[in-house]
Amino acid sequence: MTKDKKRALKLAAQAHTDLNIFAAIVALLESGCVYGGSAAAVRRITKICQKEQQRQLRIYDDQTVKALGG
Repeated sequence: MTKDKKRALKLAAQAHTDLNIFAAIVALLESGCVYGGSAAAVRRITKICQKEQQRQLRIYDDQTVKALGG
């Protein structure tokens, strides 16, 4: 495996991990575990996490294609 493919594979793995972390945060916030007047903050944080999930998904897809030689 070439150095570039190894790097792409590493970046894809990192993006996959980040994607899972942000998904877990969204799931936790959407489960209703935050009480009181925090609904606006929950919506903002959820929106930020979902945007970052999309960015990480693009990185994951791009780097996976590079790692597989596509």
